[in-house]
Amino acid sequence: MTPDKRTIKTFAHELLVRVDFVDCYGRPIGLDYDTILASIRREFPKSRTTKNALRYIYNNLDRNSIRLPARHRSRKILAREYIKALILHPDALTFIRIYHRVRRKFRDTPPEVRSLRRIEGLAISMERQGFKVMARADD
Repeated sequence: MTPDKRTIKTFAHELLVRVDFVDCYGRPIGLDYDTILASIRREFPKSRTTKNALRYIYNNLDRNSIRLPARHRSRKILAREYIKALILHPDALTFIRIYHRVRRKFRDTPPEVRSLRRIEGLAISMERQGFKVMARADD
């Protein structure tokens, strides 16, 4: 085997340590297992990798040398955390822009998770919890 040949395990390792975004509490959030599996199947079409195999690789990573990102099991929770991170974004994105970014990133989540009303409600809720939510300009 040549040293530059990419294996499923090394590709999965790269995806497991990749940070997708930083949540509203400052924690790095990694890609979810479904996204990683889809990427593996695109790169290696004959792969039979499962979520359990990914969990095995994740649990056997050398945690002393690598800081692993948090990983949510539910796409709904992941979408909600992404919305919260965008609400606190220093550029003060409008709710419409947040809506479009979330819709692009989480196409497979139910619309009520990423609705404009839900985004506005999360902003109000975060403000009540003490987060500093920037004022938004109308689109």
